[in-house]
Amino acid sequence: MTVSIVSLLAPYFERYITLERIHPTGTYNYKARDVSGAQVIETTLHSRKCRPGSWLYIAVPVTANLVSLAPREKLYVGSQTRDRMFRGDGMAARNFHHAEMRSGNGEDNLENFLRSGEKAFIYHISAALIAKAVEEVQYLSRFIPLLHQPENHVGYWFEQFILYSEGKEWRWNSAGTKVAAQMLLQTL
Repeated sequence: MTVSIVSLLAPYFERYITLERIHPTGTYNYKARDVSGAQVIETTLHSRKCRPGSWLYIAVPVTANLVSLAPREKLYVGSQTRDRMFRGDGMAARNFHHAEMRSGNGEDNLENFLRSGEKAFIYHISAALIAKAVEEVQYLSRFIPLLHQPENHVGYWFEQFILYSEGKEWRWNSAGTKVAAQMLLQTL
């Protein structure tokens, strides 16, 4: 049986955003990404926007338990070094723009999920909290090499490992593990 890294990191994740619903009439443009007339997603921000630095994030239904996620509850896993989730020309950070989640995999995507009446939480974890978990949770100690990679950032490596080990279970992730990361991940 494969151990879920998300379940082991669960106590260290922080609830960041609730994706509430598609706004009934609001639309936005995002010229830099050639987006025009996209629907606004209403959110509740639970903590301030992430500071620059490496972090890992996941999207799950609000009813999900991070310790024991069912495959259908694994919506999206990603990583960033800057908070780019709030976008849209003139939106003043009042819109959730995440192209990959919105695209998802065909009809299984963020917008349709919200239209069905569901809500999603986005949880995030900083590189510092990942390092703390790796230090405190015995099973995670095998991931020490991911904390010290010269290329990319800690959140990226943990995202890649989750995609490597759980792959197609993350419903809205259309790209799997990057080929360049697979060699390192196979050694863990």
